[in-house]
Amino acid sequence: MAGILAVGRLLAVPHLLFAHWGSVWGPGWTDVHVRLPALLLVAALTAAAGGLVAFRGGRGWAGHRAVALGAPRRLSAPAGLLAPAALVAAVWVLALGIVPAGVQRFWVEPNEISFEAPYIAHSIELTSHGFGLAGIEEREFPATGRFTAETARQNREVLQEARLWDWRALDAVYRQFQEIRLYYEFVDVDVDRYRIGEDYRQVMISARELEVGNLPEQSQTFVNLHFKYTHGYGLTMAPVAEFTPEGLPRLLVRDLPPVAAFPELAVERPQIYYGELTDTHVYVNTREEEFDHPRGDQNVTIRYAGRGGVALSSLWRRFVVGWMFDGTRFFLSEYPTPESRVMFHRQIRDRVARVAPFLVLDDDPYLVLAEGRLHWLLDAYTTSAYFPYSEPFSSVERIAVGDGGSGIAQRVVPHLQGARYVRNSVKAVVDAFDGTVDLYVFEPDDPLIRAWAAIFPGLFQPREAMPAPLRAHARYPADLFLAQGLVYAKYHMRDPQVFYNQEDLWVRATENYYGRVVPVDPYFVMWHPPGAPAGSVEFTSIQPFTPKNRQVLIGWLAGLSDGESYGRLL
Repeated sequence: MAGILAVGRLLAVPHLLFAHWGSVWGPGWTDVHVRLPALLLVAALTAAAGGLVAFRGGRGWAGHRAVALGAPRRLSAPAGLLAPAALVAAVWVLALGIVPAGVQRFWVEPNEISFEAPYIAHSIELTSHGFGLAGIEEREFPATGRFTAETARQNREVLQEARLWDWRALDAVYRQFQEIRLYYEFVDVDVDRYRIGEDYRQVMISARELEVGNLPEQSQTFVNLHFKYTHGYGLTMAPVAEFTPEGLPRLLVRDLPPVAAFPELAVERPQIYYGELTDTHVYVNTREEEFDHPRGDQNVTIRYAGRGGVALSSLWRRFVVGWMFDGTRFFLSEYPTPESRVMFHRQIRDRVARVAPFLVLDDDPYLVLAEGRLHWLLDAYTTSAYFPYSEPFSSVERIAVGDGGSGIAQRVVPHLQGARYVRNSVKAVVDAFDGTVDLYVFEPDDPLIRAWAAIFPGLFQPREAMPAPLRAHARYPADLFLAQGLVYAKYHMRDPQVFYNQEDLWVRATENYYGRVVPVDPYFVMWHPPGAPAGSVEFTSIQPFTPKNRQVLIGWLAGLSDGESYGRLL
């Protein structure tokens, strides 16, 4: 037992890397100069006491045997065992509890900045590294406040793509004018960019998914839910800054079947069998034709001709599928044939999570139209709560409601709560028609994804293997960018003394949205980065900051997404 306790104290030594005493995340002065020696001392004393007890126990057993044989009694074994145990217990309490707490309280805290400065510097450096901020480019940009006609001419490509549509308002417009039927639904509106002819355009795109729960109750039958209504259909796309004379968005892709304003946006395979709302199983290519899309007061039907799902090629497979899902209703149905297929795990986040459950998934998948087909792109992260000296991410954010206001607490990016290390190591691509999942590594230097790739050979592909039409739509992920911004708002302070006093703490800028004070979420813009060729623009995510309790812009963070600049933080 003493040996186990001694080893346990030795194993506690590396955990000092994740300690938190006072203002330091990671080992501070007390950890290094008091708790570390104390752990080693306690481990040595515990092991020595265990050896002594074992030795005396052996002597005591020998003495008892001698007494049993008639020899005189010279040793009391219990008394010899209690003294070492009492000594070790006293040292444990003093060395691991009372002494470190006393030193921290009465010696370090009154002189904290002097004692902890080098350890605060370690925490700043390694927290920045843990959240991918070590390579951030910092510079000052003069704001002259002058805007002239010449400024407009020099920045025409940027200004014509300035987003005028709020995605929340546009989502309501899409629902009103493009859902077409009650069983269709737009989940949200995503911002992306497409090259249309000679122009590089920023657009707002939304998938038209099928929500079977919107069918009338009397229509939610077994056949309708699993054989008839199997997929969503098409998408709606609009530029970020154009309106019709009636004040509606000028749609680039619209209606059923999809009508594209440009050949580059033609949708050849509009069916969405795998999406954000597809949380039920369906049977396809059966004797019962599937509903495809409405045409006037008639319905167009199809039979699935892809490779998604599992083939029902034998009686045994039909039996197993019936046992898993619908029992005798399916097993006795006449609709399935040997060419039929069953599709399940169709919700894209669930689908990717089943392929790679060790990845943390972004909350915002987005639809991409590439070469006439629809694909879902989903960012995935490798995270760790064990990165030394790094402050764990807190998803609780306090939003100021006015100068000096106490603020309102809210949760943001909860799936990264507690992480000390985050990398957007993987981009997942899910084909909306056949459900194929491909995982591409975008952070090959990340040790975590390298370890997972070694464990599961063939699961991941390099970034270069992603088809170019899809790679052109890779975005700097919103959840990671928001988390990095919240960390950077504090850790842009590099001087330990300034950091200790929190002299230059930033917060996210806020806006008044329909009478509510809300933080400004990171938003995408077409931007001309410093040093880029004249006339060129890049798809960039921007996050503005203000000083705490002041409503003036003090800085912003930009995350670039295009080409070789992907992942650059400015």
